[in-house]
Amino acid sequence: MKRVFNPFKEKTKVRHKAMTQISPYIDSLALIRQKKQKNIQCRVRLAKKTDLQALVQLEQKGYAGYIAWDLSDFERDWHKNPQILYLVIEAKDLATDKSKIIGMITGRCLINNTHISQLVIEPEWQSHGLGSYLLKIWLQISRELDRKSVTLEVRESNTHAQKIYYQQGFVLENKKPFYYEDNGETALFLRCHL
Repeated sequence: MKRVFNPFKEKTKVRHKAMTQISPYIDSLALIRQKKQKNIQCRVRLAKKTDLQALVQLEQKGYAGYIAWDLSDFERDWHKNPQILYLVIEAKDLATDKSKIIGMITGRCLINNTHISQLVIEPEWQSHGLGSYLLKIWLQISRELDRKSVTLEVRESNTHAQKIYYQQGFVLENKKPFYYEDNGETALFLRCHL
């Protein structure tokens, strides 16, 4: 019997292959110790669909109001792209038992490499080593997934982020003039060979 498309049938759930593969590794990570805020417990976890609005808000804070991806972009990626990798840092206040997302690293797992789309830490949590920690986890995940390299773009003016990337073994591979829509700034295309 020939199958007929049924537009009323619920869409099948996209399975995020890489996120499923790395789930045991992420679950095994220790909590992040905070020296300055002892009543806060931080941990890295896989993002959930319910986190997407928080990712947009985090992006807006971390990029000083600029929104590279709005909610519809994140939702489209979540629903249609089985190669996504989304990790977040969640901070939990032990006194109130409230949690919020304070950092994220997002991207995709391609055939030979992984690509980082965004690495954002909430401004008040920057300079605590959280961005470097997320980057190290991403590099380890990429090795575990047997990828050969990690790529990303970074603004030419973002020397702070570049310093972190270069410390982790990234090298400049190319420049992309007029890459960023908000101001036409050049992007540096970096790669870390694993």
